[in-house]
Amino acid sequence: MITEFFFISIYYRKNLGKLHTRYINYAIVLLSAVFLATNLLKTDFNNLSKGINLSGGLVFFMAYIIYSIAGFYTIIKEQKVLYIEKSSFFWGNVAFIIYGSGMFFLILFFDFLETSDMQALRKLWQPITCSINVTEYLVLTLAITFKKR
Repeated sequence: MITEFFFISIYYRKNLGKLHTRYINYAIVLLSAVFLATNLLKTDFNNLSKGINLSGGLVFFMAYIIYSIAGFYTIIKEQKVLYIEKSSFFWGNVAFIIYGSGMFFLILFFDFLETSDMQALRKLWQPITCSINVTEYLVLTLAITFKKR
């Protein structure tokens, strides 16, 4: 998750402009520290077969949503593109807002379902995460297609 966060942050650092670059640098350090601290505190090291608690990933998914909103704001403010549907950065924003919001709510419900209905969690986790990832990758394909060479 941290590696994914670094790459997405670098993408936005290059595309948001100089105004937001300083904030993104702070966000990378702060959110990585929060993620590591949350996971270290919530992981049961005596019973690692349960897996690592991923609720700390919520900060990354919230950051993706904020990055996307800042990206849309940059597109509107700068108005460099004549046709927005042909903008690589627009489609990148759409992909990351879909991914960030989908995974954010999924992990929120993961913590709830883990305590109340583990059977439903086992049935729903894989189809929902796969659907979110496939949608993200399809939209990222559009972003790559419209990338200027």
